[in-house]
Amino acid sequence: MALFVSVREVSVEELMRIAASNEYSVSYTPFGRFGLRTYIKRAVPWKGVKGDAFWEIAGNYVGEKKVGLKAGLEKAIEISKKYSETYGVALVRYTDGSYGIMPLKSAKQAEGKKVESIIHTAPNYFRLLTTPEAAELVRAAKLQPVVY
Repeated sequence: MALFVSVREVSVEELMRIAASNEYSVSYTPFGRFGLRTYIKRAVPWKGVKGDAFWEIAGNYVGEKKVGLKAGLEKAIEISKKYSETYGVALVRYTDGSYGIMPLKSAKQAEGKKVESIIHTAPNYFRLLTTPEAAELVRAAKLQPVVY
């Protein structure tokens, strides 16, 4: 579970302290269903662990879905390699009917799973926002883009 926060409500010092801890992680994303988000969540047990020590933990860790972390990561790496030359961003329709913007590589990997369809692609986030498809979804309040 993640706690979405407004950067106006949490000081930079607090965010840095949280990010440095082994108990919590701080992430920021302009992608997804909800536009710009900063969120805090419980850190994974292997936060900050690298190299052989990471793979040792991964080999012993079984998550909530009863799938071993190592096996899951190996499968994710294999899928990711298939789209290694895929760049840009995508306007997508999720399987629940909502819309969002995400990296094109991620959209292709999730197509048929969490992504119902890729509506439009562009080389970057702001170019995608200038497309008629994105503009129409913004007007209809079905897409909340990040605009500075």
